[in-house]
Amino acid sequence: MSLRFSFRYVLRAFTVFVLWNASTSPAPCQSASHIVISEIYGGGGNSGALYTHDYIELYNPTASDVVMNGWSVQYQAGGGTGLFTSVVKFSGVIQSHGFFLIQANPGSGGTVPLPSPDAIAGFSMAAASGKVALCSDTIAIGSPADTGVVDFVGYGSANLFEGSGPAIAPGNTTSVERKASAGSDAASMSPGGAEEHSGNGWDSDANRDDFIRRDPGPQNDASATEAPGGILNVMAVYREKWNLVSLPVAVEDPAAANL
Repeated sequence: MSLRFSFRYVLRAFTVFVLWNASTSPAPCQSASHIVISEIYGGGGNSGALYTHDYIELYNPTASDVVMNGWSVQYQAGGGTGLFTSVVKFSGVIQSHGFFLIQANPGSGGTVPLPSPDAIAGFSMAAASGKVALCSDTIAIGSPADTGVVDFVGYGSANLFEGSGPAIAPGNTTSVERKASAGSDAASMSPGGAEEHSGNGWDSDANRDDFIRRDPGPQNDASATEAPGGILNVMAVYREKWNLVSLPVAVEDPAAANL
């Protein structure tokens, strides 16, 4: 048996195993079917911050552009109660697998402005705890289950959230970012990681499980589109987690790899 044949056999066997594991485990690529809040950063302009402004980033994991006419982004402090009072209307188009950047208020520090925002929200957000809602109308909400809510994220010690608990607390120099897959972590989604360009489409309706804490990385409508991670992306995550450095499973072109 040649070395080439042996290697291809092992690679194909590993592919079959990952496919089987994906079919018998919780979905490894559970992409949302709607626009999602992909990143929240409330430390803009705070002590130690790089960026001057807070921001909310949206991501479109679907195969179609989405027109967001008369939508709103809403914010409430982590411990706030009642209807949200920070409600900002915006309109725009978010392209398929693209991003949309909503710039919030600045702080007194920071040195780097955000990329050109696609919308402006005239409110400030707390760095470590808060609640953000994306809505298809401008009616103030009071809970994640209210009519019009497209996506909802509670972070830090927020008293409202999707699922069993809020997303991990960020800070002045960190944001919370939506995962690309169930196994995403800061390493896999950072520059050079297996999921650097795999979007932010993972949505199990559980803020605690769907977000990671990492360095802020704002993206806007001009940023490159990122298709939600597919099976080859999942294989790359397995490779990293299992230290299978000899198997080049994060292949861009399966045909070229003779898979």
